[in-house]
Amino acid sequence: IDMPDGSKRREYLDVGENPPNGAILYYWLDAAGPVSLTIRDAAGAEVIRFAADDAAPGKRPPAKKGLNRLVWDLKRPGPTNLDPALVPVKQKPLSKEPDPPAGALVVPGRYTVELSAGDAISSAPLEIVKDPRVQTTEEGFAAQAALLGELASTIGALNETVNRIRRMKRQVAALRDRAPEMAARCEAAEAALGQIETTLVDV
Repeated sequence: IDMPDGSKRREYLDVGENPPNGAILYYWLDAAGPVSLTIRDAAGAEVIRFAADDAAPGKRPPAKKGLNRLVWDLKRPGPTNLDPALVPVKQKPLSKEPDPPAGALVVPGRYTVELSAGDAISSAPLEIVKDPRVQTTEEGFAAQAALLGELASTIGALNETVNRIRRMKRQVAALRDRAPEMAARCEAAEAALGQIETTLVDV
């Protein structure tokens, strides 16, 4: 089933269905209109934001008149993804665009859900409790979150660099086509950029 926010939902007609994994957020709107939902941690820092102008499927909060529901999977935003529009022409096209990298799960604790609709802002508390079977301490969760945040930042920086290299290669190719007298220099620049690209990712 195609959902209004661009995501897809699968329904089984002959079996039961488990509730979605994560926090189920319900909110009521007196009138339809764009809204944003922001999750903040105990210190007030933004954890993740869902907005009507988000291009990613499943990240746009429903905004119909009446009762609405959004499921947050308890994950932070993932790192920047490789731009599929910049995949080299010679590379075999993907049969399906890959899902963006997932972010890390947030640590157990107290959070705040902030709903913004027009000039109105309202908030409600949200508590995330740890699985009782997990023996990890609060300090362990904090250390794990710091490590995962560092890894996500590094992956995002790498992907941003590859995207920038691929944009530069396209610009150099366009310059070569417009100025044949610079063909040799452009080809050398493309080769140098290509060496860096193949070092960072498998093309």
